[in-house]
Amino acid sequence: GGSDTYTVTRDVKSVAAAQTGAVKKVVCLDLTTGEDQVSLDANGGYRWVAGANYLYLYKVQIEAEGSNALILPAGATVEVVGKCSITGGGANECAVWSKGDVTVGLGQDATLTVNGLGWRAEGNLTVAHAYDAYTGGELTVNYNGTSSDNGTSGAAIYMGGNTLRVEQGARVTANGSGIAKDSCGVKGAVYVDGGAELVADGGSAGSAGTSYGIFGDVTVKNGTVTANGGSGLQSYGVSGNSVSVSDGGVLNANGGTAVQDLNSGIKPISGGIYLGNNAVIENAAVNASGGVAPCGDSFASVGLQMTSRSEVTVNSGGVLNANGGQLTNGSSANETNGFSAGINMMDASEANLFVNGTGRVTAIGNPERLDGGTVISYGVNHTDMGELAIELSGVASFKAAGGTAASRAAFTPDTVSIKGSEAYRDFDNVTDGYKFLNSTYVRNDVPAQSLEVTVCDHRAGVTNGKCNNCGA
Repeated sequence: GGSDTYTVTRDVKSVAAAQTGAVKKVVCLDLTTGEDQVSLDANGGYRWVAGANYLYLYKVQIEAEGSNALILPAGATVEVVGKCSITGGGANECAVWSKGDVTVGLGQDATLTVNGLGWRAEGNLTVAHAYDAYTGGELTVNYNGTSSDNGTSGAAIYMGGNTLRVEQGARVTANGSGIAKDSCGVKGAVYVDGGAELVADGGSAGSAGTSYGIFGDVTVKNGTVTANGGSGLQSYGVSGNSVSVSDGGVLNANGGTAVQDLNSGIKPISGGIYLGNNAVIENAAVNASGGVAPCGDSFASVGLQMTSRSEVTVNSGGVLNANGGQLTNGSSANETNGFSAGINMMDASEANLFVNGTGRVTAIGNPERLDGGTVISYGVNHTDMGELAIELSGVASFKAAGGTAASRAAFTPDTVSIKGSEAYRDFDNVTDGYKFLNSTYVRNDVPAQSLEVTVCDHRAGVTNGKCNNCGA
């Protein structure tokens, strides 16, 4: 009931994060009933004030077996003090279910750990420190199940069509794990700002499913996102239609281990980012790296996978590093097919790459096979898809490198056009003199293993008739 009065110390800075408080066994802590609910004393517990839509968690472990542990109504605010945990979930029920927009406010060094079958959000989920002066707060959601039939579609945090927002220096960790179908750290859009951090691990999906760190659009402003694919038939750090990184933000996207399924026609691929539509990088960094994939026909490890709709724009201060990963033995120890690519544009005939201002793009393939030997590797792979146009402006730079052996190439389109605008003096198509021969660009009959281009618009002023930036 709500008639008893409790006095609880709420000087959160004096609460050690390592403290473990009261254990509260529940059938289901359903806070959508409109009634106040309290189980709280000086050792820990919870208090729900229905009229204020306010849940206070203090050094508490909430546990439920075979059902939702916590159901939150739309508009709820959760304040976390000390070390707290919530464990639950059943065959068709997640551990935490929020039925609308919900905010989690973390106290100084406070932690909230959700174990069991994930968090299903039917509205936006915002995680931040309860007050600006607080630091060290973290929400961790661990998916510990063996089935995706629990309302989270195999994700540790399932957002549906909503957005996970991590702000005010808070940290969120989402760990997918151990299911037979798709596995995901976060499924849905993410937004990270204000020095906050998000770490999303895809976990294991086995050879029949896919593993994603984040499956959804990603926006990072003055924060850091690290997304790691786990093991699966295909594994990506990020798979989304839109990626936007700016204002000092950092996105690290790493493919995991691609596992071959001999009964499937799907090609194993490990990739840092699968981009459906647009990516914009400005005053920020994106590091996209492929993981490990087996050797086989069209099997691959790629940093950035672009589609026919993809357009990547890197503006001033922006950096894109795309690195292909390594391949290893496939179904046969003698299998040597497959490739590594920094940027892969196969089946991407209309993909575009624009590098403006001081933007920099580097695309590197990895020719070294994990178990010894080599594989074909490319900086940019754009095979049989017509002309690849890369447009540079300002003082931008572009580098592509495939490796050191004859089968490694900077790029593999039918034709490559890298151009500057009319503001550039003495700037020709840098691919003049190259020929496409035996799936590799050559110049003077030597494989074009790397290509590096830096352009200058000569607007930095002139000294003694030469540009102050490039000297031309």
